Amino acid sequence: MEYEWKDDAAGGATIAPGSVLLSCFPSAGLATLVAGHYMIRTLKMPRVGRFDSAEMPPVAVVQSGEVNPTIRVYGSPGLGLVLSEFPPTAPQANAVARTILDGAKRRKIRMILCLEGVVPHPEGEEGADAATDPAAPPDESIWAAYSTADAGIRATFEKARAHSLEDGVIGGVSGALLVRGIGES
Repeated sequence: MEYEWKDDAAGGATIAPGSVLLSCFPSAGLATLVAGHYMIRTLKMPRVGRFDSAEMPPVAVVQSGEVNPTIRVYGSPGLGLVLSEFPPTAPQANAVARTILDGAKRRKIRMILCLEGVVPHPEGEEGADAATDPAAPPDESIWAAYSTADAGIRATFEKARAHSLEDGVIGGVSGALLVRGIGES
């Protein structure tokens, strides 16, 4: 399955070179979608593009009376956002990730950030004893995994009090973007 990132001709808005691009696809819960929709509403981000494929499901998303495709691109000064309410299958996730990376390169995007929800360890399971460790991060914290060894990027996230994810599994579009981003600059 291949996707094409198409810019919306109407409105003339685009994602500027040097912007940050957020990837918001459902995974562990709906936190990613809630965050994505919040940013779209709060920042009044217009739809600036969409993903298209002959193999996409025949689904239209209607919001505020406007018909939208299942995978949409929104933009504002310095920020772009790719979002879908529907979790892609594994082959679709790889194709979507490839399209995001290719589109980001063509648009000279500075950085791609993948938003993900994380399911915490249930009480009594491995890692649950971290609650008694005073050095353990709080339950509601930000974790980061990186495709690049760029010290500047890591320092930026550390200043924002993001914790480096030491062990874990990240699937879907985010996992595919992380793996495909290895060695990219």
